[in-house]
Amino acid sequence: MYLKIILISTALLCSSYINDSETSLNPEKEQKKDHPIYLTITDIQYNTKENHLEIAIKIYTDDLNKAVMLQYNNLNPNIGTQKELPQAEDWIAKYVQKSLQIKTNGAQNITYLGKEHEGIDALWCYFEIDDIAPFKNISIKNTLLTEIYPSQSNIINVFIAKNKKSLLLTKNNSEGDLSFE
Repeated sequence: MYLKIILISTALLCSSYINDSETSLNPEKEQKKDHPIYLTITDIQYNTKENHLEIAIKIYTDDLNKAVMLQYNNLNPNIGTQKELPQAEDWIAKYVQKSLQIKTNGAQNITYLGKEHEGIDALWCYFEIDDIAPFKNISIKNTLLTEIYPSQSNIINVFIAKNKKSLLLTKNNSEGDLSFE
């Protein structure tokens, strides 16, 4: 059941929407259309050579803008536009660091590396956690966008060597544990 939800949700997130000139990254025009599903995808890869976690989060740009605006007194960071504020990257980092907690052998600090756009609707945000000793269990709390959308779902994929395990986290179930024993 969860696999089917994950596959359908991933397909919806990854599919591109109709690109008309009114909803492009034109800073003079704001996107008026809402998307039908509220979803993020977080991929966490354990790099055994470097002993760190590599984290990539795919998120809808308009949703991230709303979340950052809510956190910073309705000041629009204009993420993904030509009018993006200089402090937008710092705000993205702080928002994700507040909303995503990862524990392997205790709490770890998440470091923001940057972002890249995927089409006009989404972007990938990159983070890492250094000095991670080999582990068999990981605990994750993900509340990304749940303060805005009650139906928000956050898919977490964790990769260790050739093993992959996933979680589907929601507003009412924002924490989960995975074991690689």
